[in-house]
Amino acid sequence: MTTSQRCAAGLLLLIPCLAFAQAPSEPPVYLRFLRTLGRPDLPLFQSYATADTSVIVLGATSISGTRESWLIELHDSYGAIEDLDQKLNLDTDALIQVGLYLPNLSYRPDQAVRNLTRARYLSLTIYRVLPGTDSLFADLIRARRAAFDAANLDRPEMTYRLVSGAPSGTYVIVAPLTSLRMMDNGQARNPAYAESLTEGAGAANRKLATDTVVSRENTILRVQPTLSRVPADFWAPPPQ
Repeated sequence: MTTSQRCAAGLLLLIPCLAFAQAPSEPPVYLRFLRTLGRPDLPLFQSYATADTSVIVLGATSISGTRESWLIELHDSYGAIEDLDQKLNLDTDALIQVGLYLPNLSYRPDQAVRNLTRARYLSLTIYRVLPGTDSLFADLIRARRAAFDAANLDRPEMTYRLVSGAPSGTYVIVAPLTSLRMMDNGQARNPAYAESLTEGAGAANRKLATDTVVSRENTILRVQPTLSRVPADFWAPPPQ
Protein backbone atom coordinates (compact mmCIF):
# COMPACT_ATOMS: atom_id res chain seq x y z
CA MET A 1 0.00 0.00 0.00
CA THR A 2 1.38 3.43 -0.92
CA THR A 3 1.69 6.32 1.53
CA SER A 4 -1.26 8.14 -0.05
CA GLN A 5 -3.39 5.02 0.25
CA ARG A 6 -2.48 4.64 3.92
CA CYS A 7 -3.44 8.23 4.61
CA ALA A 8 -6.74 7.82 2.74
CA ALA A 9 -7.53 4.79 4.88
CA GLY A 10 -6.58 6.77 7.97
CA LEU A 11 -9.11 9.46 7.10
CA LEU A 12 -11.87 6.91 7.57
CA LEU A 13 -10.44 4.96 10.47
CA LEU A 14 -8.54 7.77 12.18
CA ILE A 15 -5.24 5.90 11.87
CA PRO A 16 -2.85 8.84 12.06
CA CYS A 17 -0.51 9.77 9.20
CA LEU A 18 0.73 12.89 11.02
CA ALA A 19 3.53 13.24 13.53
CA PHE A 20 2.45 13.06 17.16
CA ALA A 21 4.03 13.80 20.47
CA GLN A 22 5.04 10.76 22.48
CA ALA A 23 2.54 8.82 24.56
CA PRO A 24 1.89 10.55 27.91
CA SER A 25 4.27 9.73 30.77
CA GLU A 26 2.01 11.25 33.43
CA PRO A 27 -1.76 11.69 33.70
CA PRO A 28 -3.13 14.50 31.52
CA VAL A 29 -4.20 17.62 33.40
CA TYR A 30 -7.53 17.55 31.55
CA LEU A 31 -9.60 14.90 29.84
CA ARG A 32 -12.38 15.93 27.48
CA PHE A 33 -15.09 13.30 27.15
CA LEU A 34 -17.40 13.12 24.13
CA ARG A 35 -20.17 10.62 24.85
CA THR A 36 -22.58 9.57 22.10
CA LEU A 37 -25.60 7.29 22.39
CA GLY A 38 -25.93 4.51 19.85
CA ARG A 39 -23.45 3.67 17.11
CA PRO A 40 -20.15 5.53 16.73
CA ASP A 41 -20.51 8.98 15.19
CA LEU A 42 -18.14 8.46 12.25
CA PRO A 43 -18.28 12.08 11.01
CA LEU A 44 -17.26 13.17 14.49
CA PHE A 45 -14.35 10.72 14.51
CA GLN A 46 -13.31 11.77 11.01
CA SER A 47 -13.17 15.43 12.05
CA TYR A 48 -10.00 14.72 14.03
CA ALA A 49 -8.30 13.27 10.96
CA THR A 50 -9.04 16.42 8.94
CA ALA A 51 -8.20 18.90 11.71
CA ASP A 52 -4.41 18.64 11.35
CA THR A 53 -3.92 18.21 15.08
CA SER A 54 -1.59 16.10 17.20
CA VAL A 55 -4.02 15.62 20.07
CA ILE A 56 -4.27 12.08 21.43
CA VAL A 57 -7.84 10.75 21.28
CA LEU A 58 -8.95 7.35 22.56
CA GLY A 59 -12.07 5.85 21.00
CA ALA A 60 -14.13 3.27 22.87
CA THR A 61 -17.55 1.60 22.82
CA SER A 62 -19.61 0.27 25.69
CA ILE A 63 -19.91 -3.45 26.46
CA SER A 64 -22.50 -2.98 29.21
CA GLY A 65 -25.52 -0.78 29.73
CA THR A 66 -26.88 1.45 26.98
CA ARG A 67 -25.02 1.25 23.68
CA GLU A 68 -22.61 4.19 23.62
CA SER A 69 -19.43 5.40 21.96
CA TRP A 70 -16.86 7.57 23.69
CA LEU A 71 -14.00 9.79 22.59
CA ILE A 72 -11.52 10.76 25.30
CA GLU A 73 -9.12 13.59 24.47
CA LEU A 74 -5.90 14.06 26.44
CA HIS A 75 -4.94 17.68 27.17
CA ASP A 76 -2.39 19.52 29.31
CA SER A 77 -4.19 22.89 29.41
CA TYR A 78 -7.32 24.80 28.46
CA GLY A 79 -5.17 26.44 25.81
CA ALA A 80 -4.73 23.04 24.17
CA ILE A 81 -8.50 22.49 24.30
CA GLU A 82 -9.01 25.89 22.66
CA ASP A 83 -6.49 25.13 19.91
CA LEU A 84 -8.31 21.90 19.11
CA ASP A 85 -11.74 23.53 19.31
CA GLN A 86 -10.73 26.10 16.72
CA LYS A 87 -9.58 23.37 14.34
CA LEU A 88 -12.54 21.02 14.77
CA ASN A 89 -15.92 21.54 13.18
CA LEU A 90 -18.00 19.86 15.86
CA ASP A 91 -21.50 19.19 14.58
CA THR A 92 -22.51 16.48 17.00
CA ASP A 93 -25.14 15.45 19.52
CA ALA A 94 -22.42 14.08 21.82
CA LEU A 95 -22.41 15.04 25.48
CA ILE A 96 -19.12 16.95 25.89
CA GLN A 97 -17.52 17.27 29.33
CA VAL A 98 -14.14 18.41 30.66
CA GLY A 99 -12.48 16.78 33.66
CA LEU A 100 -9.62 18.10 35.85
CA TYR A 101 -7.08 15.59 37.16
CA LEU A 102 -7.01 15.04 40.94
CA PRO A 103 -3.74 13.32 41.86
CA ASN A 104 -4.59 13.04 45.57
CA LEU A 105 -7.73 11.01 44.79
CA SER A 106 -6.10 8.73 42.22
CA TYR A 107 -4.67 5.26 42.82
CA ARG A 108 -1.18 4.52 41.46
CA PRO A 109 -1.78 7.09 38.68
CA ASP A 110 1.75 6.82 37.23
CA GLN A 111 1.04 3.16 36.52
CA ALA A 112 -2.46 3.98 35.26
CA VAL A 113 -1.18 6.32 32.55
CA ARG A 114 1.37 3.73 31.45
CA ASN A 115 -1.47 1.22 31.19
CA LEU A 116 -3.24 3.47 28.68
CA THR A 117 -0.93 2.23 25.93
CA ARG A 118 -1.79 -1.38 26.78
CA ALA A 119 -5.45 -0.88 27.63
CA ARG A 120 -7.98 -3.08 25.90
CA TYR A 121 -10.82 -1.88 28.15
CA LEU A 122 -11.61 1.13 30.31
CA SER A 123 -13.57 0.91 33.54
CA LEU A 124 -15.30 4.22 34.28
CA THR A 125 -16.97 5.01 37.60
CA ILE A 126 -19.01 8.21 37.59
CA TYR A 127 -20.03 9.74 40.92
CA ARG A 128 -22.47 12.56 41.65
CA VAL A 129 -22.20 14.03 45.13
CA LEU A 130 -24.31 16.48 47.10
CA PRO A 131 -23.37 20.17 46.93
CA GLY A 132 -20.81 21.14 49.56
CA THR A 133 -19.69 17.57 50.29
CA ASP A 134 -16.57 17.40 48.12
CA SER A 135 -14.24 17.13 51.12
CA LEU A 136 -16.31 14.27 52.54
CA PHE A 137 -16.26 12.58 49.16
CA ALA A 138 -12.47 12.91 49.15
CA ASP A 139 -12.41 11.06 52.48
CA LEU A 140 -14.56 8.35 50.92
CA ILE A 141 -12.22 7.93 47.95
CA ARG A 142 -9.20 7.83 50.25
CA ALA A 143 -10.89 5.02 52.18
CA ARG A 144 -11.50 3.26 48.86
CA ARG A 145 -7.83 3.68 47.98
CA ALA A 146 -6.82 2.24 51.35
CA ALA A 147 -9.01 -0.80 50.63
CA PHE A 148 -7.21 -1.22 47.30
CA ASP A 149 -3.86 -1.16 49.10
CA ALA A 150 -5.07 -3.63 51.71
CA ALA A 151 -5.98 -6.06 48.91
CA ASN A 152 -2.77 -5.18 47.02
CA LEU A 153 -5.02 -4.60 44.04
CA ASP A 154 -3.27 -4.16 40.73
CA ARG A 155 -5.90 -1.91 39.17
CA PRO A 156 -4.52 1.64 39.01
CA GLU A 157 -6.84 4.50 38.18
CA MET A 158 -6.98 8.25 37.60
CA THR A 159 -9.64 10.49 39.15
CA TYR A 160 -11.07 13.55 37.40
CA ARG A 161 -13.57 16.16 38.62
CA LEU A 162 -15.83 17.39 35.84
CA VAL A 163 -15.43 21.16 35.65
CA SER A 164 -17.54 21.79 32.54
CA GLY A 165 -20.52 20.12 30.91
CA ALA A 166 -21.86 18.40 34.03
CA PRO A 167 -23.48 19.34 37.35
CA SER A 168 -21.10 20.41 40.10
CA GLY A 169 -19.88 17.51 42.20
CA THR A 170 -19.44 15.03 39.33
CA TYR A 171 -16.34 12.84 39.34
CA VAL A 172 -15.05 10.27 36.84
CA ILE A 173 -12.61 7.54 37.87
CA VAL A 174 -10.79 6.03 34.88
CA ALA A 175 -9.15 2.61 35.23
CA PRO A 176 -7.30 1.37 32.11
CA LEU A 177 -7.56 -2.43 31.95
CA THR A 178 -5.17 -4.57 29.93
CA SER A 179 -7.76 -7.34 30.31
CA LEU A 180 -11.09 -7.81 32.06
CA ARG A 181 -9.31 -10.59 33.96
CA MET A 182 -7.78 -7.83 36.07
CA MET A 183 -11.19 -7.64 37.75
CA ASP A 184 -11.45 -11.43 38.15
CA ASN A 185 -8.07 -11.64 39.84
CA GLY A 186 -9.11 -9.28 42.60
CA GLN A 187 -12.27 -11.24 43.34
CA ALA A 188 -10.46 -14.56 43.37
CA ARG A 189 -7.82 -13.29 45.79
CA ASN A 190 -10.28 -11.81 48.26
CA PRO A 191 -13.87 -13.10 48.58
CA ALA A 192 -14.84 -9.82 50.26
CA TYR A 193 -13.31 -7.83 47.43
CA ALA A 194 -16.52 -6.54 45.91
CA GLU A 195 -17.82 -5.33 49.26
CA SER A 196 -14.54 -3.92 50.59
CA LEU A 197 -13.97 -1.69 47.58
CA THR A 198 -17.35 0.00 47.62
CA GLU A 199 -18.23 3.12 49.50
CA GLY A 200 -20.57 1.03 51.65
CA ALA A 201 -17.93 -1.04 53.46
CA GLY A 202 -17.85 -0.34 57.19
CA ALA A 203 -20.13 1.86 59.28
CA ALA A 204 -18.01 4.98 58.82
CA ASN A 205 -17.90 4.61 55.05
CA ARG A 206 -21.61 3.83 54.87
CA LYS A 207 -22.31 7.11 56.65
CA LEU A 208 -19.93 8.95 54.31
CA ALA A 209 -21.72 7.44 51.33
CA THR A 210 -25.13 8.38 52.71
CA ASP A 211 -23.99 11.92 53.43
CA THR A 212 -22.32 12.52 50.06
CA VAL A 213 -23.16 10.25 47.12
CA VAL A 214 -26.23 11.01 45.01
CA SER A 215 -25.52 8.41 42.32
CA ARG A 216 -22.81 6.08 41.07
CA GLU A 217 -22.61 4.74 37.52
CA ASN A 218 -20.24 1.98 36.40
CA THR A 219 -19.43 1.58 32.70
CA ILE A 220 -17.03 -0.76 30.93
CA LEU A 221 -15.75 0.36 27.53
CA ARG A 222 -13.84 -1.60 24.91
CA VAL A 223 -10.97 0.45 23.50
CA GLN A 224 -11.23 0.72 19.71
CA PRO A 225 -7.82 1.45 18.12
CA THR A 226 -9.43 2.07 14.71
CA LEU A 227 -11.60 4.79 16.27
CA SER A 228 -8.66 6.39 18.08
CA ARG A 229 -6.11 8.98 17.02
CA VAL A 230 -2.78 8.22 18.64
CA PRO A 231 0.95 8.11 17.78
CA ALA A 232 1.86 5.29 15.41
CA ASP A 233 3.78 3.49 18.18
CA PHE A 234 1.26 4.27 20.94
CA TRP A 235 -0.19 0.80 21.43
CA ALA A 236 2.02 -1.57 23.40
CA PRO A 237 1.53 -5.35 23.03
CA PRO A 238 -0.71 -6.89 25.69
CA PRO A 239 1.02 -8.74 28.53
CA GLN A 240 1.60 -12.45 27.96
